[in-house]
Amino acid sequence: MSARVLVVAVTALAALALTLALAACGGDDDNGARETVTVFAASSLTEAFTELAEAFEAANPGVRVRLAFAGSAALRTQALEGAPADVFASASPDEVEALAAAGLVVEERALLRNTLAVAVADGAAGVGAFADLGEPGVRLALTTGNVPAGRYARRSLALAGADGAYG
Repeated sequence: MSARVLVVAVTALAALALTLALAACGGDDDNGARETVTVFAASSLTEAFTELAEAFEAANPGVRVRLAFAGSAALRTQALEGAPADVFASASPDEVEALAAAGLVVEERALLRNTLAVAVADGAAGVGAFADLGEPGVRLALTTGNVPAGRYARRSLALAGADGAYG
């Protein structure tokens, strides 16, 4: 299997079906061996990609889907270090750009876009709009800046002028 990867930046359920269709090539070979499609996918896609991989295998009996889930940056590092993958489904275009710069991208498709959402606990007082996140007394939990969701949150806070409070 080649170290080159088909790279797809995705975040939704239908993406795996399309990416596997792009990467899989025909099932059984001349020796009757089963083809394996290796998918590196962002950990946020675990549930969706597991369901879709099972459905894809059922519809394509000669193909086995091997899933590897981790943070997009960790998967990028693995691919850069030679781990074989047929599909790379990232939560961020930054990881895709790094693989492309290394010459590992066969084809790139941005299928969907991320949308930042703010979740507020039931009964939370004082948060009715995004701008309220910077108000005194409002507690905000963010993921690290090493993962796409953390970078997106920090960029949004910066645009709202509240980045100094949340680093």
